[in-house]
Amino acid sequence: MTGTAPLISVVMPAYNAAAYLPATVRSVLRQTFRDIELLVIDDGSTDDTAAAAVDAARGDARLRVISPGVNQGRSAARNLGIDAARGDWVCPTDADDLWARGRLAALVRAAHRFPLATAVTDDVMGFRIDASGEIRLGHRYASRASWWVGGAHVLERRGWYVDRDCHMCPIIRRDFLTATGLRYPVEMSSGEDLCFLTQVAFSPSATFTVRVAEPNYYYREGESTRAANMAESRVRGARRAIEGTGSAELATLVDTVGRGTQWRLARGDARYAAASRSGERDPGVDDITLNPDPVRGVGQLLRLKAIEAVGRAADHQLRPGIVRDIEGQLAPNDR
Repeated sequence: MTGTAPLISVVMPAYNAAAYLPATVRSVLRQTFRDIELLVIDDGSTDDTAAAAVDAARGDARLRVISPGVNQGRSAARNLGIDAARGDWVCPTDADDLWARGRLAALVRAAHRFPLATAVTDDVMGFRIDASGEIRLGHRYASRASWWVGGAHVLERRGWYVDRDCHMCPIIRRDFLTATGLRYPVEMSSGEDLCFLTQVAFSPSATFTVRVAEPNYYYREGESTRAANMAESRVRGARRAIEGTGSAELATLVDTVGRGTQWRLARGDARYAAASRSGERDPGVDDITLNPDPVRGVGQLLRLKAIEAVGRAADHQLRPGIVRDIEGQLAPNDR
């Protein structure tokens, strides 16, 4: 690593991720935009996560592996990466996801076009690998507030929050994170990313978030377990975000959609529990009382299904190319 700071610091927490990490490391380091550093935070793994990252990088000096030696959880690992970042922008990513090769270039172009933006994001496209090894695409994680707007544009927060809880995989100005001290909540193992991202979107120190209308982030939809308290975590995260931002607008939005969201997530928690895929509950969530609204919850489900159906239809020409891209990145001989 040279003494010159990169423009973007990619922060990638990894725990026992040796099976997935090589493809992800290659996906980041092979971006057409190359002025980056990749920080892999080996969060106390018991497999060969660190070695897998180094091997995949094949001597690329832009990789830095940080190994605290103990497992602290995703939030603590992400925070460690943010604190170690040297770039003007911080770009969190997961250790099993993939990117379109021109992803960072598109985000940087948008950042230059909107120089006052606090964060720049693009669209997430879900994918999974079925039992036969075939790549199956899910849906694009867009909202009604942004779906039909092309190019790069400023996101309208209300519709974005109502439909997608401000979900994004952005680049974020490091000076904003430094000035605000904003970090991921270490006490949460579920919904911690949305709590953090909501504060990025609604912070009084933030300007606006820009969206690049391209599905360049490929999110691996796995069959893993999840915390058994998604509904309670969303309540906790919303409260923390409101307190952290002091945003009256956010408080109103949470009051408007929160009970419906609780119903949807509690329904999901029950389904995971029935399938024996629930993890442990976070400390303190048993003190949170839910007040779910099934009418609002069903309305949210129907709206999301409609958005996803429209998205699949609109993306039908893009989807085969995305599948080929993912297949190529996951190919065993992709060295």
